[in-house]
Amino acid sequence: KYFADIVKVYWKPNDSKVCLHCKDAARKNQPIEGMNFLWDLKKHSNALWDDGRILDPHNGQVYRVRIKQNKNALFVRAFIGMPLLGRTQEWHPYHA
Repeated sequence: KYFADIVKVYWKPNDSKVCLHCKDAARKNQPIEGMNFLWDLKKHSNALWDDGRILDPHNGQVYRVRIKQNKNALFVRAFIGMPLLGRTQEWHPYHA
C-alpha cells in the first residue's frame, strides 16, 4: 500500500494552516503541512494505483482515489462511489 504526506504548501493570505473542516477527529484542527492526505493505494500495474483514499483539506471530505501515471505526470481521480462521478487533477513534479 502507498501513502503520501503534504510536505509544503504555498499559502494564500487568508488560507487556514490547519484542517478546520476535517471530519476525522485525528486530523481536525491539525496542521495541513505534514498531514497524511493519501492512503491505502494499491499498485495494480506500473502505471495504475487504485482502491485508496484522499483527503481534500479545504473541505474536509475524504474521497476514493485512483492514480494513473505517464512519463510526465500523475492523473489523480478523486470520486464518490464510482470513478464516473468525480474529477481528475493532473500533477507534475516540482523541480526546485
